[in-house]
Amino acid sequence: MSSLPASPSEPQPSRLAFGQSTRWKRLLKETRTRILLVYAALLMLLVGISIPFFRYLLFESIENRVEASIYEERELFFAAYDDWEKDPNQTFEEFSIFVNHFFERSRPEDDNFQIILIDGKLYRSNPNSLLEPMRPGSELFRRWQNATRFTPGEENTNIPEVGSILYTADPILLDGEQRGVFVVAHGSAGEREEALVGIYLFAKFMFIAMLVSLLLAWLAAGRLMAPIAALAKMADAISEADLNQRIPTATNGSEL
Repeated sequence: MSSLPASPSEPQPSRLAFGQSTRWKRLLKETRTRILLVYAALLMLLVGISIPFFRYLLFESIENRVEASIYEERELFFAAYDDWEKDPNQTFEEFSIFVNHFFERSRPEDDNFQIILIDGKLYRSNPNSLLEPMRPGSELFRRWQNATRFTPGEENTNIPEVGSILYTADPILLDGEQRGVFVVAHGSAGEREEALVGIYLFAKFMFIAMLVSLLLAWLAAGRLMAPIAALAKMADAISEADLNQRIPTATNGSEL
C-alpha cells in the first residue's frame, strides 16, 4: 500500500530547516549581534585574565591572615611563659605543669597546630593528632628539634590534603639552658581548597551574569537601533517607480 503524499498545507521539514537557517543567518548579520559578539569576546578575555589574578590575591590574603594568627598564638604563649618565669626558682616539673595548663586553655585557629618539644621529644600538641609531615621522625620535625633560635619557615609537601606548612619555632630556655621548642604550624590545604571553591562559584556567577547581560543588551540594542532598521526598510521601498514615500524626520534630537 503506497503512502499518501504530504498535504500541501503542511510545512515540509526542509522548508522549516531552511527558514530557521535563514533566520539565524539574518540574526548573525545584524550589526547589534556583531557588536555584542565582539563585546562578549572582550568580556570573556577580561574574565579569563581576572580569575588567575583574583586567585593570586585571595591566596595572598589567606597567607597574610594565617601568618598573623601564627604570630598571635606565639605571642600568647610567650606572654604566659614570661609571667610564669617571673616566679623565682622554677623547676622543670613546674614548667611541665605550666605547659599542660596552657595547652588545656589554648584554642588554636582552624588548621593551626601548637606543638611543644621537651628535650628533643614531642611532649604535647594541640590538636593531639598531627599532620603526617609534622610527626616525630619527619624531616620537618627534625628541623624543629635542632632549632636554637627563632625560626620562621614554610615547608612545601607533596600531599594534596596538607598543602604547604607555615610555621614558627622558638627555643625555650629554663635556667639559661634550652630545654624545649615551641612550634606553631599551619596546614594550608583546607583554606586553599575553600578559596578554590569560592573562585569556582565566582567564575560560574560571572559566566551566568555575562550571558544575561548580553541578552538584555542585545534586546536593548534592537530598540535603540530601530530607527536605522526603519530607515533601511524605507530606503529599500523607494524606487524609480515609487518616489512618493518619504523618510520620516526623527524628533528625539539624537544623531539617529
